Amino acid sequence: MSELLAWCKQLVRGYDDVHVVDFSNVSFGSGMALAAILHETGGLTVWEYAELDPTRPDETLHTIGIACERLGLPLDLGSPQRTQQCVANWQNYFRGGAQKQSQSTQQPQQQTTRKPP
Repeated sequence: MSELLAWCKQLVRGYDDVHVVDFSNVSFGSGMALAAILHETGGLTVWEYAELDPTRPDETLHTIGIACERLGLPLDLGSPQRTQQCVANWQNYFRGGAQKQSQSTQQPQQQTTRKPP
């Protein structure tokens, strides 16, 4: 199993109606796997995810499209290869973004000035 597929499976573990086995339409066609990945990585809010319906893939993919636009992420699901490349781009974005965010939230150490005795 590829590292990317393992990453996807790890992120969607515990989500109802989300079963990732590969990058085919079977796993990603309803949009729920993509939505779960975005939700886990902070690209979709809790209420956005809660509003999604696995039986309405057009609406789900529309919501994902809006989130992707907001984040500047690609959304290309035309084939398993394109879906895989799309998710790989997301992975790079979120891993890089997480590193940048953790660096920006680190507090600079305060320097204390000691008075001479």
